[in-house]
Amino acid sequence: MRPLRPLLGATSIVLVAACSSSPVDDAGQQHGHGHVEGAVEEAEAQYRLVVADGESASVIDLLDATSTTFDLPADSLQTDGRFVYGQRDGSVTVVDAGTWTWPHGDHNHYYRQDAALLGDVELDAGTIIGAFGSDTLAVGEDGAVTVIDRDALEDGELSTSTGEDIDGSCEDPAGAVHTGEQLVLACAAGALIVEDDTTELVEYPGEGRAHDVRQRPRATELAAVIDDSVAVLDLNDRTWTTFESPSPLTAVALGADLGVLVLGEDGTLRHYSLTGEQLAERPLIEHPDPENPPAIVADSSRAYVNDSEASVVHEIDYADGLRIARGIQTGDVAPLHLVETGS
Repeated sequence: MRPLRPLLGATSIVLVAACSSSPVDDAGQQHGHGHVEGAVEEAEAQYRLVVADGESASVIDLLDATSTTFDLPADSLQTDGRFVYGQRDGSVTVVDAGTWTWPHGDHNHYYRQDAALLGDVELDAGTIIGAFGSDTLAVGEDGAVTVIDRDALEDGELSTSTGEDIDGSCEDPAGAVHTGEQLVLACAAGALIVEDDTTELVEYPGEGRAHDVRQRPRATELAAVIDDSVAVLDLNDRTWTTFESPSPLTAVALGADLGVLVLGEDGTLRHYSLTGEQLAERPLIEHPDPENPPAIVADSSRAYVNDSEASVVHEIDYADGLRIARGIQTGDVAPLHLVETGS
């Protein structure tokens, strides 16, 4: 384990024991309990999907099916749970999807406001985005870090600064997720876990590597496809386990002993236990593209899989035998890329 040099100091979310009776709206002070001016606090999570076709993006509210469309030239999408980052040729376009969750000890606060296009940030080509505590980090191919000011984003502004490089043991970073106050990068030799002021590289099982790692937000397991196997990283034990699935394209760990969802090249969605026992399967997509595979995103009760040819996102009840709960039509924006916000 090697130390990670400080990333501009502010890299953790401070959780306090009690809530004040009213949120803090003053933009010059810390945003109280995740609240920002103009946001409405709700009693439950406010989930939205963001789909993109390379030139445009649509923010779809899962509660009322309304949508807002923006111009968004992007070859990939990432999210930190609220803000969405569309990347192309060294430029990142930022969209505020307008829904988020603020963890607060033994409970959460849930907010919603209108979605908004915030603008562009110039970053190195190959940049990947991950949240780390109260910061959002853009990590270049060489490990150089750009810090995107989260407080400024919450005020509708784009502000960046240069941080310290990520641990040199992470060669060729290719994907990232945030798990509470951890950032996990898929590196050439293993998964680099950044936590507090330390880093740890957990080497992959076998010779292959992961190009992406996925989880239900705040889950303690991550899933990845490595060669022709599914690999699950337990963040508590820092260990990988693997199991076989027919020609896997992408996978997501559901956490809380709920298992793993895997989409195969045959377009079938399969549900496995963490030990690799198949629990259910559902034919879903007729012709998934192995070069640009669909994504699987998951929240506390549903999973979503984008079907770009059919211009639909499939909503899956993974606790009910992979039942298709509904098909969400995406209109003029084909869902080539997919993320979910609000978690």
